[in-house]
Amino acid sequence: MPVLGGTLAYVPDPDTCAPMVDHQRRRIGRALCTVADAPAGTVVVHCQAGKDRTGVLVALMLAVAGVGADGVRAPLTGKHVDRGG
Repeated sequence: MPVLGGTLAYVPDPDTCAPMVDHQRRRIGRALCTVADAPAGTVVVHCQAGKDRTGVLVALMLAVAGVGADGVRAPLTGKHVDRGG
């Protein structure tokens, strides 16, 4: 993965985003802080090049906000999650 640079100390599962998260910890932390510090209302997160980074960031934000696994996966799979109300 040339976009990541560096060498991994482990062999990741091919279906995981762990290497991206490991290599981008500071950027992800800054993004999470930026969203947390935003004024009340809507926050827009967009991608620049159509890569997986935005989806991973949004999934992490949803998980940190307490959204369950089905709710985190729903935007990535396009499946509707019944909120029960």
